[in-house]
Amino acid sequence: MHSLHFIFSILIIVVVMNTGTMRLLGQELYPNTEAASNSPKDVLRLRFATMLMPTSGDAVFSAKGFYAVSDKLMFASSIQAGVLLSNGFPTPFEVYEPRFRSMSVSAKYRLYSDDKPHQHIRFAAFAEYDFAPSGVTFASYLGGIKNGASAGAIGTVLLNKTALSASTSYFLPVNIASTQGLDAGVFNYSLSLGHLLLPERYTDYGETNLNLYCEVLGYLYTPSAARYHHVDAQHPAYNQTHYFHRIDIAPAVQLIFNSQAKLDFSIRTQILDEYYTARHWIAMLAFEWYFF
Repeated sequence: MHSLHFIFSILIIVVVMNTGTMRLLGQELYPNTEAASNSPKDVLRLRFATMLMPTSGDAVFSAKGFYAVSDKLMFASSIQAGVLLSNGFPTPFEVYEPRFRSMSVSAKYRLYSDDKPHQHIRFAAFAEYDFAPSGVTFASYLGGIKNGASAGAIGTVLLNKTALSASTSYFLPVNIASTQGLDAGVFNYSLSLGHLLLPERYTDYGETNLNLYCEVLGYLYTPSAARYHHVDAQHPAYNQTHYFHRIDIAPAVQLIFNSQAKLDFSIRTQILDEYYTARHWIAMLAFEWYFF
């Protein structure tokens, strides 16, 4: 699985590098991260997603709405529910009772924009608050289940068919449950590359688009001293640092239908992990609809 994932990632990068000179419109609708751009003003966007985490046996289902009140300011809200498919792969499949996992509210404000034909540079700042009634671990955090506040910044460059975006943020947890496992801040960063592969030339906006993506998601987790010293002595980072570094790579395929509906599929796994000794990958399938 890891070898196929790595080969798929390399193929996406090669395709982008070899077709980037074509005269095309770019795409920056990243499946796993947000770009500095917002949805069109007064347009409601709904996103429904499923995330499967076979290592832990979790399945998380989410619904998220986005609404831009102006060209610069956009609000979003989401709710997540989950089921436990098993006690971890490869134990026998068994579905447990679904339960509410978390909800969130967020806002993004575009600070700067330099727009030209078929290209632009944009910067935005965002803030988000997430609420989870039960314990949150670093594993659930990776799946979007968290409890606390975060803020950060995003920069996006669009050139013809290709968009490159980078973001950084800091998450501060709120410990409201005795079982809370994430007891300290997480520094997040990402680098996302997106490319419009088809159509080569537009004849109308009703054509189906095929986009390829490769996203790199990084995390620096700084647990409390008490939690750090309870880490298994066989852990790669034990007695070396007081933080854990994780980097995920997430290649993805995206289809856009009639400039209104969007379907995303990605498989994400770590290329560096100082927290989990076992491989921890996530599959994601999402559908979005724009109400113009």
